[in-house]
Amino acid sequence: MIPYKMDLAIEQMNSNEAAAQGLVEALTGKVLPQREAVRVWNRIPDHKWYLSERLGRDVGSRVAAIDFLENFYEPAEIRTFGDSARKTLNKALSVVGSWTRSYLKAKSGAMPI
Repeated sequence: MIPYKMDLAIEQMNSNEAAAQGLVEALTGKVLPQREAVRVWNRIPDHKWYLSERLGRDVGSRVAAIDFLENFYEPAEIRTFGDSARKTLNKALSVVGSWTRSYLKAKSGAMPI
């Protein structure tokens, strides 16, 4: 018996994460962290519908799950790294852009066209 409602909610949340992890592993053979498995599991029905519409026939959950993981899934570490890399690249481009503008300005002032 669980005496507090919050404890029940936490237990149910954890069991749902474990269930999603088990289902994703059973369908695809890949082990994902629980929170990632929940995120993937929530996207599989939409992907199944999309594949079924594109192919003109019903595809199974296993096919949809495997296709989603192989073609569309990005682990959280890669997404996070991608965001920081994108910010660094934008900063570098702004520095290079300002340097290029000042170089071209100096160059155009030194040489008449």
